[in-house]
Amino acid sequence: MTDTRGARLLTVLWQAFQKDPFIDEFGYIPSAAPEINRSPIILRGHKLGVESWAVKILYEYASNEFFRLKKCPSDPRLMISLTTAILLVNPDVSTAWNARKTLITSGKLDPTNDRKLSMIILTKHPKSPETFTHRRWVLNESKNSCLTVSTDGSTTYTTPDTSAELQLCQLAADKYANNYNAWAHRIWTMQNLSPGNYQLVRQELVDTESWVTRHVSDHSGFQYRQFLLKELPVSADLLKQEFELIERLMEQFPGHESMWYHRKFLFTHSCAGDSAEGDSRGGRIEGSNIPTERNPRVDELIKTELEFTQRLIDDKSQSPTEQSRLALRHLKWFQHFTASAECILN
Repeated sequence: MTDTRGARLLTVLWQAFQKDPFIDEFGYIPSAAPEINRSPIILRGHKLGVESWAVKILYEYASNEFFRLKKCPSDPRLMISLTTAILLVNPDVSTAWNARKTLITSGKLDPTNDRKLSMIILTKHPKSPETFTHRRWVLNESKNSCLTVSTDGSTTYTTPDTSAELQLCQLAADKYANNYNAWAHRIWTMQNLSPGNYQLVRQELVDTESWVTRHVSDHSGFQYRQFLLKELPVSADLLKQEFELIERLMEQFPGHESMWYHRKFLFTHSCAGDSAEGDSRGGRIEGSNIPTERNPRVDELIKTELEFTQRLIDDKSQSPTEQSRLALRHLKWFQHFTASAECILN
């Protein structure tokens, strides 16, 4: 007897999306076996769930049908339905995403649908690189329709898309630790949907401060803040605030390598910024950010960094820890960095 369960599951899944266009979350419902007279696909309060026993059946049926039909697709709605089922379970099937790209470029699929679908998928698979890649493609396809031209002739993309993308990145980062793909997408969003929006960059620094405070071992969050700082004109006050933040976190939560890497960035970025006056006096040494004339503020920065690092190394309030090991390693890097600068200057 032919097993028709896969086809029935696909139909019910499609009907769920037609019934509720505001689905905002997807997940599996633990269930070892089917129950009589109950659908394994459940829709409640814009949340879509599939009972775990049905996941494999649905995925295998949709995959087999998709690869059988993809060479000669005749029914766009069926291809949309099949790829939706596949990607909800396994979002890193690039062939399925590519099929949807073809449907979009041929006018058979509204790109807004794929923005919704990728958002739903990320609630279940928050680290999926293919989902973020496809989402960027869709946003690029529709970006021109969001273009605004200001009175001075400059172009910006100040649309609800920016806010929605930043919120989605936050959701994905909260769901999966060290989510490089989410933070990379956040950088892309800033660069492509709101380029040159310094006000938003500053707001992002404020908004992500609490996040890095709660995730001190997450390199990606600190790397995003580094991106934001590099987007802004170098500000002594802004860098001072960031130094104070990282110093406070390092003392409250000792022994996290991510914060030491962030401190290295702050030191080198501050040196480059404080030495900018050398550009007008004598320029910079070729191939480096080191000025040909020494800025006294750089000397003060070096002194402060040395004192802070040495204080953590000499701290006798506790036995040798990971913090002291990281501080010693930072000191070696610091000495090598400053020695290299001195050699070039001298």
